[in-house]
Amino acid sequence: MSNLNESQTREQKIDVLLYEQGWNVTDRSKVVLEVDTKQSDFKKQDYKQINETLRNDAESKYADYLLLDGTGKPLAIIEAKRTAKDPRLGQKQAEEYADDIKAQIGKDVFIFRNYSGYS
Repeated sequence: MSNLNESQTREQKIDVLLYEQGWNVTDRSKVVLEVDTKQSDFKKQDYKQINETLRNDAESKYADYLLLDGTGKPLAIIEAKRTAKDPRLGQKQAEEYADDIKAQIGKDVFIFRNYSGYS
C-alpha cells in the first residue's frame, strides 16, 4: 500500500479519476478547489476559495472539491484525505460541508470521499 499525503492523493488519484469522467479540475466553471463552505454565497454562486478567506477572522471550512452542474450550481463535494487516514474523518467533514451548502440552497449535494489505501 502506498502512503500518499493529501496533495499526492488529490493529484495522483482524484484529479485523474475526475478527468477520466469529464471533470477538468482547472475549469472553474465546473470544479472549484478548496471552496470555503462558510464564507461562500452558494445562492449567488459566489464561491470563495482558500486564498480569499484563509487570513480573515471569519469562520472557514474548506471542501477540497466542489463540482458544479451545467448552470454553475453546487452538485457534489469531494473530500480528500491522505491514504493512511481513517475515511470516517473525511466522511464527517464532508457531511459538515454539505450541511453548510444545504443551509443556503435548500437541497442536498452529493458527497464523494477518497477511501483508497486505508487499511
